[in-house]
Amino acid sequence: MTTAFDRFVGKEVKVLKTQVLNPYTQLTVTHYDLDSGDPVIAEIRALHPEVRVWLPTMLGTSDFHADRLNLKVTECVNGKFVISAVNFG
Repeated sequence: MTTAFDRFVGKEVKVLKTQVLNPYTQLTVTHYDLDSGDPVIAEIRALHPEVRVWLPTMLGTSDFHADRLNLKVTECVNGKFVISAVNFG
């Protein structure tokens, strides 16, 4: 399904990537956070307030909300993060 939000696919977003120690396993894991000042995400939220952003390694529920916009963010080989998929649900 093509939506007005498909134009955001391929746009770069600011993601903070850090290495943290898991206190339970004592393993270092990568943690991702969306930069709260990202202008692309702010523009999308201004157009549609119900947005869920899926970052790498993020887990969540598979609940369906027909009016919720889902953005999948992936890390490129150059270390930048882009919106790779947009859908409602």
